Amino acid sequence: MNVPFSLVGGIIALKLRNINLSVSAAVGFISLFGVAVMSGVLYLSEINRRRAEPGVTAEEAAIAGRRRSCVRY
Repeated sequence: MNVPFSLVGGIIALKLRNINLSVSAAVGFISLFGVAVMSGVLYLSEINRRRAEPGVTAEEAAIAGRRRSCVRY
């Protein structure tokens, strides 16, 4: 789900800056997709780690996992 949102955001940013899709912009999109995929993987792995704890429901794991993945350093 992260990749389509990052694609739309990247296209909007290119349009706002009036920049054509070039080789360097395409490389930037590839990097952006990598970051988006890694973010999703880390989010899901945290939820799965929390679900493995005894007595934790799926909803509680999702909420706690989301809070943990949003921590700013």
